[in-house]
Amino acid sequence: MTEAVSSDSTSKQFRSNLISNILFFVVNIIIGIALVPYFKDTLGIAAYGLIPLATSVTSYVMLTINCLNSSVARYLTIDLQRKEYENANITFNTAFFGICRIILILIPVALVIAWFVPDIFNTPDIARSDIFILFSLVFGSALLGIFRSNYMATLFAKNRLDYRNQINILNVVVQVGLIIALFSIIPPNLKSVGIAYFIAAVFSLVFAIYLSHKVCPEIKVEHRKYRPQLFCDISKTAFWLVVTDIGVLLCTNCSIIVVNLLFGAETAGEYAIVVTWNTLMRSISTGVFGTLFTPLFYSYYARGDISGLTDFSRRTTKLLTIVIALPLAFTCVFAPQLLTLWVGAEMAHLSGLMWLLVAYLIVVLPTLPIYSLLVAFNKVRVAGIVTFFTGIINFILAFTLPHVGGLGVYGVGLAESLVLSARCITFVPWYIAYVIKAPLTTYVRAMIPGICCFTTLAIGGYTITSIILVPSSILVLLGIGICVSLVYLIVVVLFILDAEDVSNIISVLPKPLLKKFPQKFLWIELNRINKTWKE
Repeated sequence: MTEAVSSDSTSKQFRSNLISNILFFVVNIIIGIALVPYFKDTLGIAAYGLIPLATSVTSYVMLTINCLNSSVARYLTIDLQRKEYENANITFNTAFFGICRIILILIPVALVIAWFVPDIFNTPDIARSDIFILFSLVFGSALLGIFRSNYMATLFAKNRLDYRNQINILNVVVQVGLIIALFSIIPPNLKSVGIAYFIAAVFSLVFAIYLSHKVCPEIKVEHRKYRPQLFCDISKTAFWLVVTDIGVLLCTNCSIIVVNLLFGAETAGEYAIVVTWNTLMRSISTGVFGTLFTPLFYSYYARGDISGLTDFSRRTTKLLTIVIALPLAFTCVFAPQLLTLWVGAEMAHLSGLMWLLVAYLIVVLPTLPIYSLLVAFNKVRVAGIVTFFTGIINFILAFTLPHVGGLGVYGVGLAESLVLSARCITFVPWYIAYVIKAPLTTYVRAMIPGICCFTTLAIGGYTITSIILVPSSILVLLGIGICVSLVYLIVVVLFILDAEDVSNIISVLPKPLLKKFPQKFLWIELNRINKTWKE
């Protein structure tokens, strides 16, 4: 196994990061799935649609600072990996005070946007003040989140993703706990949702400051270490990340806005239900794996080990595509049953939209973690331009396709799936390979096994469910999921993974599992079986 993951200390931290990522992902799934029917029953489908609308609009307003933080993470990680603590302090304080100035500028902008939301979008019969408070407090929580990101960057640079996940879990749990508590005390309303978002952001900010100082006491807030020229350099990288993220948002977050403008608040609420599954699938790639591997990518780059970086990123892409193929196929095949169990049989008609918004992710999700390679090499300009124009095309198609052939709301989903798939098939993996000077087909070939797995599972599952009626039962779906997962695991290990892939996986398994099944024995046996079948 490659050096960055093979050492005992790194492997131990990798396991800890992986477990915490999975825990955060599970918490997000449970809360995300449970909250939608809860909001639907307490607020109504139209009012619920304003919550994801608020987060979507907020994403655009906070875009600049989000990208500044991504750029800061790159510079800070390289400084700390090289143990250049004076430079790390300069980087941190330059970002800290530069971002504080931008936040002060954004506060009145956010308040003005929040006030005019009812004049811009289709909103249900809800008091203007309630909508203003919801959007203002969601904006406020996002601003606190950006401020928190200054401290989260030090945890990222130190590869303490387990601490970052603790902060994120605290934020989500406090947020949901307050919403349920407030809805129990007073009649459910949008103001309570905004209050919960804001208070949760305060708690998580305090916790982030504490953990940051614990992990990296060398970093101190000192205005005298602010460097305007360094902030300009960081901003140059951030500018192209902004361009990239505008394109990404125009491909993803704009869909709910478009549906609201074209079809009204109630349809936007239904569309948001399906988007929840799209978001959950994305969190597998970014939340569980993306944040897990990015610090290691930066570590390879900081050491100048480009060949190791190429091999490591190729294998992670291959494994990620294989891993996500199963949940993506399962979600598509059993979409009617999942929707019925989740939000009621009256929403089962959205299963076609589920296929449209989930299936295409098989070519998109594997490229999300390796996109950080462009940030590491500071080669984000070309990708930013391409992504921006991709977003513009999606935005135009999202308004156009619904009027073609009576596609309606499906036209918005079709625009997103077509444009993002095309971008990830024709540009992203090829350009990343070009930047790191690897063979151009490096990542495309790595994705092929997983894409084949998804195609086989999706077509086979659809064919079987077309013949056999599967009831909307949790126990039935759970049983099918377990059986299919076991068969899938066996097939993947025997026919798809090679010995080094298996060794990499075993090296990051939790210690309690390795104690019961010694790592050396597992590796030898799986390697032997793997070779026997392939011969």
